[in-house]
Amino acid sequence: MSTPITIDNSIEPNVPLQSNSVTLSASPTLLTTTNEWIEEFNQLPNHINRIAAPFVIKYSTILCKLDNLKLRINELETHLTQNTAPDFIIKQFKNMLNQENELLIKQSIIKMKMNQLLTLKITQANELITEFKNRTTVFMTRISAVLATITNSSTPRTNIFWIPYLDYSISLKLVEFRDKQELDKEKKAKKLLLFNTKTTTEAIPVVITQKELKALNNKIKNLELNQTRNRNNTKKKQANNPTTTSKSNSKPTRKVFPKRKQNKSQSVPPKPKNTRKRT
Repeated sequence: MSTPITIDNSIEPNVPLQSNSVTLSASPTLLTTTNEWIEEFNQLPNHINRIAAPFVIKYSTILCKLDNLKLRINELETHLTQNTAPDFIIKQFKNMLNQENELLIKQSIIKMKMNQLLTLKITQANELITEFKNRTTVFMTRISAVLATITNSSTPRTNIFWIPYLDYSISLKLVEFRDKQELDKEKKAKKLLLFNTKTTTEAIPVVITQKELKALNNKIKNLELNQTRNRNNTKKKQANNPTTTSKSNSKPTRKVFPKRKQNKSQSVPPKPKNTRKRT
């Protein structure tokens, strides 16, 4: 989405940012290879492939980032050519310079903002292009150390073999990454379509008669009354059947101890009778 803007040349900067901005470097390309070499690539030990894997992922990711940056660059250049601005930039200045005598200044600032953003995106893209072009030096430093340890004399040791191997591996990973990007775009497009359809449907005005409106209002009132009654009944039940007792009214519980078993007392022998006769 974009919004048209009109720029008054009298207030536009004397030196537009476009003339001072950096230019986008040439896009990097991958080396092509032959079927014979691909067969040799497939015969390499798995350990070589594991060592090359981080480099393959790194440089495939760089190419994917470049794809996204080029899209943003093309969009900004189109906006500047057509004198429009993307909505996300318009939103940034939504609450600024809204007076009638400030609109031209606001439009000029928006254009300057787009030029700054374009310069930033081109700079970021050029940095990634430079990093990708240095892949040969970085990769060969690592692979040469590995080849110095391998005793197999038939293993190729020149850049003529290893750079196409790296680029061929990058191309395979790049196909995987770009395929995933396309699937993600399709999912986002479907979600956006569903959202827009829902928004459009909900925005359609509905005409109802006075009789239907009155019936709806009565239903709403009845629902509100039922909810109020249910709340009141719930409160009454809670008041009549308290589930908790206060600490002040609760009596302390007595501890009941088991009765101790008393030992039987030993029988006391009867006193002997006085058998002596009185005299």
